[in-house]
Amino acid sequence: MFLVILDSNALHKEGYVSHDMLRLGRLVSESKAKIILPTLVKREYLSKRQCDFLEHIKKSKSGLESAKRFSANEELNGELVAAEKLIDILTSKVSSQLEKDFDDWFVKNNGELIDFELSCVSDVFNDYFSGLGAFKSVKNRSDIPDSFIGKCIELFAFEKTNVNVIVQDKVFSKHLATLANVKTFNELGDFLKDESVVQTLDELDSLQDGIQAFKNLIYTQGFLVNLNAYLKEGIGLGSIYIESDEIPGSEKLGIDFFGMSINGVVDDNFYDRESQINFGDVSYISDGVFSLAVSLEAAASLSYCVEYYDYQSLPLARKKSLEITSMNGDGICDVSELVLVTLTGFVEFKSRDEIVTKDSIASIADHFSLVLNAFEIDLEIDAAEILEC
Repeated sequence: MFLVILDSNALHKEGYVSHDMLRLGRLVSESKAKIILPTLVKREYLSKRQCDFLEHIKKSKSGLESAKRFSANEELNGELVAAEKLIDILTSKVSSQLEKDFDDWFVKNNGELIDFELSCVSDVFNDYFSGLGAFKSVKNRSDIPDSFIGKCIELFAFEKTNVNVIVQDKVFSKHLATLANVKTFNELGDFLKDESVVQTLDELDSLQDGIQAFKNLIYTQGFLVNLNAYLKEGIGLGSIYIESDEIPGSEKLGIDFFGMSINGVVDDNFYDRESQINFGDVSYISDGVFSLAVSLEAAASLSYCVEYYDYQSLPLARKKSLEITSMNGDGICDVSELVLVTLTGFVEFKSRDEIVTKDSIASIADHFSLVLNAFEIDLEIDAAEILEC
């Protein structure tokens, strides 16, 4: 059995229903994997979720308060006050509801929490004063939580085998990799690509003839041609939306920014090339749901916020490529531009009948329209990289 430990960053990235988390859930449901979390990871994760949630709620309430200044209408202002009260009620429920969401997910996946042993406190502070273990340098206080988590993992892994830790911090990962019986991975997706995990998933697939039949169907050239056309014309790429301040390649913008988002793919020929969707591996999730990895290069509308002073400091040619869509009294500008990006994600196929059989796949194999009748098809783009701007 694969024992899978997630750090808080990995948990933040995946959430409860990401493509890779659902694939891990399949391994769990088949008793091939078990999710392990140090209690400190749970607390770190829920604390950040609560802070992020409350930050957005605070912005909403601030917006309502500001809106009242623009109206003398008693009825309208009364509705705004009522909305503020609803936000206050929601705020009071945040902590308990977020913890319930976590507990529901954790129980469903039969997870196990591991506690920190007080006997390890001296070990943590020995590492703190010497810059060893999870610490990047001597007396680096920001690494104290990771050090406590690391000691939990060390004790847990001491008499275990096949312990796999998903951890993004490079120093922490390097330290954990020195432990016996422990393998580290930067992302959950990297763990799922591990040869032994792939072999296990393939073995599970082979137990259901409908899964292999659907995989064979997807990889036929005619199917992929039809799917490509359907994604671009039937679903459309204009609705793709990604919000992040950590989109790889953003250094190419040449300016400090915040509040970045990608708001849909635009004219295919903007960069004198047609946006072609590339297809990767297909995976079975559960209950008649499959996913197919996709990527494409395309021109996309990129929006972000900058200081007007920084905008004015840009070279003339660079300024001409940006459109200022708004500016507030503090000199913060909303700008947008077209950039060439690589988008990655997956296509989800959800069978209208939860059980997929070899015969049911054979009955739709000859016509793509029959596939559309048998499956709900959605495109999920969850990552981007800026190539040119």
